[in-house]
Amino acid sequence: TISLFEVILPKEKSNGFFKNDNNKYVFYGWIIYLVMQFISFFGYMLFPLSENKNEMSFTNIMHIVVTILVVLTTISSGFIISIGYYKNNKKKLGIIGIVLSCVITLSGMLNPIGMGNNWNILGLTERITIFTLLLFSSLISLYFTYNDIKEKSLQI
Repeated sequence: TISLFEVILPKEKSNGFFKNDNNKYVFYGWIIYLVMQFISFFGYMLFPLSENKNEMSFTNIMHIVVTILVVLTTISSGFIISIGYYKNNKKKLGIIGIVLSCVITLSGMLNPIGMGNNWNILGLTERITIFTLLLFSSLISLYFTYNDIKEKSLQI
């Protein structure tokens, strides 16, 4: 995925995701994605779910808060990045990103619905959400890797 240095470096010195991007959607979408990674890493490390999941202790409540923040930042970053690529004349990448963000949103919505109705689909919907997010990140990585190789071969 994106490196911290690409977020910190000015656009002119960056050679990847932000090169020649004229709108701020892509930039701020990746910032939100980076914030999600930090919230996920530190939040789940500091507030693990206790063994008694029915007990509403401070750590369990904070675990739920961290989960809500991770879900909101994941969904919003996916849509913002996709809209940014769509507006930056990377229409196919933008449309694929929007479709995958919709899948992430819908499968994420099935988690509480399934739990409330005692459907045993939590594992399935979680895997759909995570694998779709990984697919989204991988497609963006492949897109820019392929285009970078293509541009370098044309310059030789």
